[in-house]
Amino acid sequence: MGNSMGDFAKEMAKSAIHDKLYGKDSGLEACPDCGSQVSRSSYRCPHCGCNLTYVRDRRRRVAEFGRQAVVSAAVVVGFFLFMIVVYLGEMLS
Repeated sequence: MGNSMGDFAKEMAKSAIHDKLYGKDSGLEACPDCGSQVSRSSYRCPHCGCNLTYVRDRRRRVAEFGRQAVVSAAVVVGFFLFMIVVYLGEMLS
């Protein structure tokens, strides 16, 4: 299994396609390496041996990082808007 971001983007795309075709509640997911349908409770793909636990953990960490990035961006934007309002208030008074 590759560790590059390109490989990770491909496996995320495969997962999105699978969810559209089979639905999230089907109990199956596409293996990121070979594309075979495997149980969501499997630790390894029975077809190619891909470590599915690693892939799921990586997806979880990427999603968590994305949420943290959005919150951080909102705080920074809010701070700058507050500073602009304070600055304009001082200029007008």
